[in-house]
Amino acid sequence: MVPIDATPQQQVVSAVAECGMAQDSFSVDIDGGGDIYVFVRSPDLSDTSLRCLSASERRKPYPIVLFETESITRRYQRFQNALARQESREWLRDHGKLAGIPEFNPNAESLDQFARKLEGFCGFQLGVVLKVVSPTLLSTQGTWNEETLAGRRSPGDEQRFECLLNAIWASNLGEHKIGFGFIGNEAVTPKP
Repeated sequence: MVPIDATPQQQVVSAVAECGMAQDSFSVDIDGGGDIYVFVRSPDLSDTSLRCLSASERRKPYPIVLFETESITRRYQRFQNALARQESREWLRDHGKLAGIPEFNPNAESLDQFARKLEGFCGFQLGVVLKVVSPTLLSTQGTWNEETLAGRRSPGDEQRFECLLNAIWASNLGEHKIGFGFIGNEAVTPKP
């Protein structure tokens, strides 16, 4: 059990140890932005340990887990995706929206068309939030990011955006190897 007054780094060390990781099989570091990284050196991990690490990434202080071995990274990503989909489907069910979740059919629509369906599903004006970065990646529009960072969001946008993120993860995009990510995490510098 992690002590209440533990630092974020100590909390992460305890959480990783609770996943069955030996102290010498990982290290924890904090970058200049305050992100906490767990570097796992173990050449192989059980599914139980991977599931546990995956769950730890979704709790405060939200560490970022990285692996030395590519095969473990791939296995871990499968656990992450399954957990995200399960949690998102539960959220949509709890909010009465699961039955209507759009499913992507690449034979009948483009990724951009599907992105518009997701926006509409959550009550956004079409084309305002999502953009296609590549054939395998959705992100948020630059103007959406700038408006959000500037605090210029409409009432209800936060709830609609929560719906949108859950709809993305609950959909079948992962089955088509399509992901979602935020591009950059720094505040927008005001233009002169």
